[in-house]
Amino acid sequence: MSVVHGRRPDYCVLTGGTPPLAVEHRRLVRPGAVLFPTHVFVITSAFMALIGAFVLTQLNLLGAGQHFVMAVLLATGAIALKRKRAVTWLIAGLAIRALLALVEAVAYTAQLQSADRRMYRTKSGPRAAATATATA
Repeated sequence: MSVVHGRRPDYCVLTGGTPPLAVEHRRLVRPGAVLFPTHVFVITSAFMALIGAFVLTQLNLLGAGQHFVMAVLLATGAIALKRKRAVTWLIAGLAIRALLALVEAVAYTAQLQSADRRMYRTKSGPRAAATATATA
């Protein structure tokens, strides 16, 4: 585990002893640098969790949101490292995974839209009319 100025960072306690990927890739570029203070990490994580809990209520919506956020974060990491030639392999890996996450987000969105179409079709299609006359 990494130690900053003789003590373990507080975010290691929050993440089970492993620093987030964003912090570790920053240390590859500037050893000993802190990407953001611990309180910003905690507040941002709590805020995003609350937003996700209230907005992402369906499974496909949750998948689309999670993969879109992951694509943005991985692409941001690849862009932040673009000037360092020693970590070209990491830049390529982050960029490829960001593209895959974007494709997964599009797939979840397509499933969400097809599920919405199915829901509206069954309420107003010929079966709905037949069911309504049979129950009346």
